[in-house]
Amino acid sequence: MNFIQELKWRGMIHDIMPGTEEQFQKELTTAYIGFDPTADSLHIGSLVQIMILVHLQKSGHQPVALMGGATGMVGDPSGKSKERNMLSEEVLNHNLSSVQKQLEKFLDFDCGQNSALLVNNYDWFKDVSFLSFIREAGKHISINYMLAKDSVKSRLETGMSFTEFSYQLVQGFDFYWLYENKNCKVQLGGSDQWGNITTTMNPMTQYRIHPVELILNNARGIIGFGIVTGIFDYYSNHELDTVVFIGANIFTFLFMFFGANLRHSHVKLKYPSFLEYIFISPYQHQIHHSINKHHYDKNMGSKFAIWDLIFGTLILSKETSKIRFGVEGNQKDYSSFTNLIWLPFLKAFNLIKSIKKVRNKGT
Repeated sequence: MNFIQELKWRGMIHDIMPGTEEQFQKELTTAYIGFDPTADSLHIGSLVQIMILVHLQKSGHQPVALMGGATGMVGDPSGKSKERNMLSEEVLNHNLSSVQKQLEKFLDFDCGQNSALLVNNYDWFKDVSFLSFIREAGKHISINYMLAKDSVKSRLETGMSFTEFSYQLVQGFDFYWLYENKNCKVQLGGSDQWGNITTTMNPMTQYRIHPVELILNNARGIIGFGIVTGIFDYYSNHELDTVVFIGANIFTFLFMFFGANLRHSHVKLKYPSFLEYIFISPYQHQIHHSINKHHYDKNMGSKFAIWDLIFGTLILSKETSKIRFGVEGNQKDYSSFTNLIWLPFLKAFNLIKSIKKVRNKGT
């Protein structure tokens, strides 16, 4: 049974990422749907998601039911006009136990290679500190990207707490963890989850760095920076200072301004061809995110192009004139360099104004 075709004729597909059907036809694929334990029973809307997992398993694939033991403590803002009440840990655990029993009536957890899995994201979030999370996951998603989500924009007037605002980042980490530990390659969900689902693709692709480059990057940070900084500090009589621009090292600022920050934008910044054999240009990195099948798993380097050159995965900017990358939608606001730089500040200013307005109403 073709899983995607089965869902299509039933009218159960609202949006789908390019290449999804090909993935299911290629091999046994693990896919998941998340359920938040906000009550001690699933409701009629959850039945649609459960049946998607049932059809997935009948098609020979492996379903994963993710219980939101951690995300249930946060609350998904999608489709909500106000913030959910925070549930106590005792109530959450009771709800989790009840919902698990219901899921076990629909899915087969002992049928061989495609046996269903039941996981709880609290198991991997309970040992993650706030600082480590925002350092390892938070740096991969920009504020302007998160503000563009409908679930956020619809709440700017009435207000949204940081707890709810961070939900899409937490859900993105769920997908990353399942991909790394359960070889889960597809996330499924209701149409109201489309914003959260597409958000997960950003950290997923950001973490794809060649292992050799990852080792070199760490070595550079631990050994190179330490030795060089130590030498300069010693010979400057411990009075070493760097050129600072608005609180940041000017060299880091320029690199981020003209390099790294443009890799995930719509601005086509290319390097001369000879330089792209050494460094990955922003446009080359955009090719890496392209939805064109010929661009899959190309330009994997984060900064250096040498590994792609060695393994035959390097594509130069001049070899591609037009690309479509990420999830298509209304990106006209960020189609120019000027808008890309200034709009996030404008949106942040408007967000602050809306928060102040809500606070004034409350007083």
